[in-house]
Amino acid sequence: MVEMPVDPLEPPKFKHKRVPRASGSPPVPVMHSPPRPVTVKDQQDWKILPCISNWKNPKGEAVAMRSKVQKEMMMKEKERKEQELRALAQKARSLSADEQLDKIKKTERFKPDKAFTGTSERAGPRDRPVEFDREAEEADSFGLDRFLTELKKGKKAMDKVSGGGTMGASGGSSN
Repeated sequence: MVEMPVDPLEPPKFKHKRVPRASGSPPVPVMHSPPRPVTVKDQQDWKILPCISNWKNPKGEAVAMRSKVQKEMMMKEKERKEQELRALAQKARSLSADEQLDKIKKTERFKPDKAFTGTSERAGPRDRPVEFDREAEEADSFGLDRFLTELKKGKKAMDKVSGGGTMGASGGSSN
């Protein structure tokens, strides 16, 4: 008779295994101080938190809610900006449009700080628009003055165009 071969990967057939009896000699001495009871603080220091995955949380461990906190912070920031804009709008509404225009006009922002060279210092307001001297050739470079005078006389441009040619609506025959 031969013993049946044992498969090492096969699960155990029996739940409890027999533990071999201890030898008769005394246990080997351990070279450290005698054990003392563990304090609560030591237990908390030794405790290792369970691994928490970003993807799976089968045991329902408490996960730091990064996205929720981030959303709350963004909402607070948005609300703060909105409050600033509301305050600005309220401030703008408090001044009427006329007051705002007067305020802008009174500022020195739109007054020139330097004058052009060759001009009189602080020339007063003008009575009429500035007139420039023009040469006679330059005055009518495209012939617009002549065209306008012809229009005033009553000549129509269409009279010139339709007065000339004779083209009948004959069907192409010369008889």
